[in-house]
Amino acid sequence: MEHRHLSGSMKQQNKSHKTRHRSKSELSTASKGRIDAFKSGGKNKALLNREERRLQNGQIRKNKRESTAASKRAIGAATSPPMVVLVVALQGNGTNAVTMANMLAQAADTSAVVSDFSTPTTVYCHRLKQRITFIAAPRDVAAVLHFARLCDTLLCVSEQQLPPDAIGTQTLASLCAQGVPTTAYAIVALEQLSKKRRSEAKRAAAKLALDRFPDAKVHFFDKPSDASTTLWALGNQKRRHVIWRELRAHVYGQSLAYDSSTQELAVSGYVRGRPLNVNGLVHLPGLGARPIARVLSAVDPSPVPSKGRSVDTTMGEEAGQVIATPSAEWQHSLQTEVEVSPFEGEQTYPTVEEEQAAQLDQAKQLAQKQAQPRMVRVPKGWSEYQAAWIVDDDAVADAPYEDEYDQEMRNLEAQAVANDDEEDADMGDDEDGVSWDRVRKVRFADEMDAGDDDRAALARGLMKDHEEYDEIAIGGPATADYDADMDMEQEQRDLEQWRGAANEDLEFPDEVDTPKDMQASLRFSKYRGLQSFRHSKWDPKEELPADYARIYKFKDFGQTRRRVLKDLAYMEHDEETSQYFVTEGKYVTVVIKDVPAEFMEHQSASGLPLVLWNLIEHENKMTVVNFVLKVQSDLSVPLKSKERLLFDVGMRQYFANPVFSEHSRHDKHKFERYAQPGSTVVASVIAPVTYPPMPLMLYRQKPSGALELVATGSAGSVNPDRLVIKRVRLSGHPYKINKRSATIRYMFFNADDIAWFKPVEIATKYGRRGHIKESLGTHGHMKCVFDKPMKADDTVIMNLYKRVYPKWSHFEAALLQGQIAQGPVQVEGSMEL
Repeated sequence: MEHRHLSGSMKQQNKSHKTRHRSKSELSTASKGRIDAFKSGGKNKALLNREERRLQNGQIRKNKRESTAASKRAIGAATSPPMVVLVVALQGNGTNAVTMANMLAQAADTSAVVSDFSTPTTVYCHRLKQRITFIAAPRDVAAVLHFARLCDTLLCVSEQQLPPDAIGTQTLASLCAQGVPTTAYAIVALEQLSKKRRSEAKRAAAKLALDRFPDAKVHFFDKPSDASTTLWALGNQKRRHVIWRELRAHVYGQSLAYDSSTQELAVSGYVRGRPLNVNGLVHLPGLGARPIARVLSAVDPSPVPSKGRSVDTTMGEEAGQVIATPSAEWQHSLQTEVEVSPFEGEQTYPTVEEEQAAQLDQAKQLAQKQAQPRMVRVPKGWSEYQAAWIVDDDAVADAPYEDEYDQEMRNLEAQAVANDDEEDADMGDDEDGVSWDRVRKVRFADEMDAGDDDRAALARGLMKDHEEYDEIAIGGPATADYDADMDMEQEQRDLEQWRGAANEDLEFPDEVDTPKDMQASLRFSKYRGLQSFRHSKWDPKEELPADYARIYKFKDFGQTRRRVLKDLAYMEHDEETSQYFVTEGKYVTVVIKDVPAEFMEHQSASGLPLVLWNLIEHENKMTVVNFVLKVQSDLSVPLKSKERLLFDVGMRQYFANPVFSEHSRHDKHKFERYAQPGSTVVASVIAPVTYPPMPLMLYRQKPSGALELVATGSAGSVNPDRLVIKRVRLSGHPYKINKRSATIRYMFFNADDIAWFKPVEIATKYGRRGHIKESLGTHGHMKCVFDKPMKADDTVIMNLYKRVYPKWSHFEAALLQGQIAQGPVQVEGSMEL
C-alpha cells in the first residue's frame, strides 16, 4: 500500500497575489452561481467614446441657444403680448419719464406720442419686429408699484450724477421689496456738461446706478442716436424672471364695460404670464375672488402689421365669440372658510371650560383651607406638636367607622361615670373638701332656678380650677407671629421704589407687575409653567379658539403646493382640459360675474388701471399665514403686536392684525409684544392661502389715511399649528437671605396665590434655580430654596407661558394713487413697553 502524506491544520498558507482586477472566471468561481439581487435587469447602456461625448455636448449647447433665441424672438411678437416698458423718473416732477417715453417711441419709427402719465402707448418697431408698450409712471409710489407688477422692463431715468430724491429713494426701496423685472438706467441731461466733464459724470452716474441694481444696464443720452441704441438694448436685454408673477395668469385691463342689470364686468386685455384658466377664480382689488362667467374673443387694438395681406386682429375668430366657458366639474369653489355646524360636538357632560372652572374653584378652596389655620381646643400646657395629632371634626364626620368607635367609647364612659357616682356617694367629699355630687347636680346650670345662681357659679369655678383649656392654631401661616412685626407703610414704599427701578431695567422685557387688587391665580389663570421652553412638550391641538374651526388646514403644505402647480401645468397641455385655458398673448374679453356696482365707483376713484389676477387652486381659502418681516431701521415707533396694518402681498392688499413672534427653527416661538426697528420677526395672520415665493410690504395707516412703509418681507409657511407662546415674568425681591434659603416678597400679595403657584419652578437673574417652600404671613412673603446661595442684588423670576392666536380680522382693501406717504412718518402717542 502506497503511503501518502496528508497535510494537517498546521500547513503553511501562502498569501494570494494582490490585484485590483479579477478575471471573469475568477469572479464566476467566487460567486459560486449566486446572482446579485440588486443587479439591474435593463439593457446595458452603450458607453460613449470621447468624440461622441463632444458631439453630444455640442448638441445640448445648440438646443439651449436656440431655446434662448426663440424666447427672445417671442417677446412682443404676434403670438405674445406687447412688451411693457415702465419709465420712472427719479428726480423732478416726472416730466423726464414722459420725455424719455416719447424719445423711445420715435426711435421705433412711429408717430405715436406719449401725452400723459399712466396712459399706455403701444408701438410696433419694424427693426426689432416687436410690439412695445410704453407707460410713463407718475411721481407716486403706489402707482409705480402697481405698474411694476405687470411690466417687463423697468427703465429708471436720472439726471447726470444726481442721486434720487426722497420720492425716488422710497420708490426704489419699495420696488426692491416687491421684486423688479429687467432693469435699465438712462442718464440724461449730459449735453449740458462740457466734453471734459462728461466722462467723469458718466462714471459717477454709473456707479450710483449700479449700487442699487448691480446687473442693470446703464445708457447715456448725449447724442440723438442714443435713443435707437437704448431701444435695441431693451428689446434684446437678458430677461429677469419674477417667479410669483409668472406662476399666475393676469390681464391688464385696457377697456372696461359694466352691466348693472346682470352685475357682470367685462375686462379686455392681453393674457400675460401663462394661459388663463377659466375654471379658476380672478382677484379684484378691494373685492376679493370672483368667478369667470365666460371669455370672449376681441379685436386686437395693436396688431402686428403684415406685408401683402390683411391683418388678422382676432387670430381667426370673430369678435365677441365665446372662446371658453367654465366647467361645473372643474370650476373652483368660492367657499373661503369651513362651514361649522353649531350642533357639532354637542354633549351633555361638562365642557372643557366648565371642568377648568371647577378645578380652579377646588384649587382655590384648597389653597384657602391650607392658608387658614385650624383652631384646636387642647388642655393647658399642650404643645403645638401634640395638638397637631387631634383630628378635625370635619374629617371625623366623614368617617363612619370612627363614628361607631366614638359611640362605643361614649357608652363605656357613661358606664364608668355611673360607677364613679356610686363610689363617690360612698366616699363623700373629695380630698379638697368639695362634693362631686354637687357638681353633677349643677351640670346644666342655665336650667336651674334663679335661686341656684350661687351654686352654678360655684360649679363653673370648680371646673375651671380642676382643668383649664387653650386654643392652638394648627397649620396655615404663622400670621400672628409674622404679620405682627410687619410695617405695611414701609412695605408699600419699598414696593414702589423697587418697581420704579425694575421699569427702567430693559433686561427683562416680559416682566409684568402682579396686581394687588385681584388674585394672581385669576389674572394668570390661562398661563402655565414650563420646565424648559425649548424641550417641554406643547400640544398644538390643545384648547384651540372657535376661529380655528373655520380655517383650512393642510397636512403638508409644501407637497400641496407642488401638486397644485404640477396639475396646473399638466392641464394646460392635456387634450381634455386644455379647452378651458386661453393661450398666453391673446387679446380677449374676460366677463366676471357677481360684481357689485360699488366696485366700479371705487375703481374709478383709485386712479389706477385694473389688473385681473388668475388665482391658483386654494388661494381664496382662509388659513393662518406666517410672513417673515424685516422692520424698517429708520422707524420712529416700533410696531405693536395686534396693531391694524395693511398687507400688500403680491397682487392682494388687505387689512389684518398680525401677531409677531421670533424667527427661529424650534417648535415653540416666543411672542413679541413689539417689533423693534431693524429686527426680523414673523407675523402670523388669518388670511387667504399664499403660495411662496410672494413678496410682502407692510404699511401703517395714519389718521389722515396716508400709508407709511414699516416693514418688508415675504410669505413663509402656511401652518395653523405654529406655536406662538407668550411669556410673562413675575419678579420678586429677596428680603432675607440665609445661604440657599431666602424670603422673597413683591412677587405675590396673598397666601392663596403662593399656594396656587407653588409647583412652578423659579429662577434668578444670576442663574439660580429653586422652588417655593412655604408661605410666610398673609401679605405675600414666601420662603424659597435655591440650588446655590443667592446674592442680595439678585432678582427672583417666575416664567409663565400661554399660547397666543391671531384674530380673524381680515378685510379686503385696495391701494389708491397718492395714498403712500413719502418718507418716515411720526406716529402720535407714547410707546408702552
